Amino acid sequence: MRSFFRNRLIIAVLIVIGVVVLFSVISAYAPGTATPVANVASAITSPFEKAFSWCAEGIGKLFSYITEFDSLKLENEALKEELLEKEDLIRKAEKYKEENEKLRDLLNITRDNEQFTLEMCDVISRPDGDFSYTFTIDKGSNVGIEVGDTVIVSEGYVGYVCEVGLNWCNVLSVIDSGLSVGGQNVRTKESMMCEGDYALMREGKLKLSYVPLDSSLYVGDEICTSGLGDNVPHGIMVGEVAAVSIAPGGGSMQAEIAPYVDVNELTLVFVITDFVKEG
Repeated sequence: MRSFFRNRLIIAVLIVIGVVVLFSVISAYAPGTATPVANVASAITSPFEKAFSWCAEGIGKLFSYITEFDSLKLENEALKEELLEKEDLIRKAEKYKEENEKLRDLLNITRDNEQFTLEMCDVISRPDGDFSYTFTIDKGSNVGIEVGDTVIVSEGYVGYVCEVGLNWCNVLSVIDSGLSVGGQNVRTKESMMCEGDYALMREGKLKLSYVPLDSSLYVGDEICTSGLGDNVPHGIMVGEVAAVSIAPGGGSMQAEIAPYVDVNELTLVFVITDFVKEG
């Protein structure tokens, strides 16, 4: 039985071969016409060719994407490095600018105040709270600063040292409610007292007290230090009169002063550790 089926299989294969040979011969004499075998082969292989073409195209795109990704990654790293370098240059430029401004301020203030011995200091903490306007600077008794020393900037009077440590000190600012310093009207030479005031402190101003009723004090008059006291030089600009009124009780006048120095903007100040007294 097995030999019967084997013989039939051989006969079937021979028949297929014969048919293929026959179609091949016919196609040789009709070159312009596709043979059935070719059509069958094409029908069988066409899907595989399309799949292969699609895979080849996809692989090509994948390699192109990978190449482009690597290129973009390298470009991104280069841009990051360039950005860091520029940021470093900006930081250095800001540092040099700040140092130049400090040196310029020192030059200007020493040139205009040759009678002063000055110590340049950085502000390391700013005013905090509603009841006080003191701030801290980065030098103290180690450079000869003492309680009561006057503090200034190129714009004018800042305040005075109220507490001293070895390498720090606190400064009572011009608008602090505890401040009191002798003042003078630049125009009339009349003396009066510059005082901190709690209500005005929150407006960034201070008060001018003990102004005689017959004083010719006007809005816009400039006020400077009178030189009253051992630690306060004469003639340091304090501010400008912003309002004039009769003091409570009616025995004198008073005024509001808008200081020339904005305490909240200070980063650098100068402490007068010694000066040549007038007269």
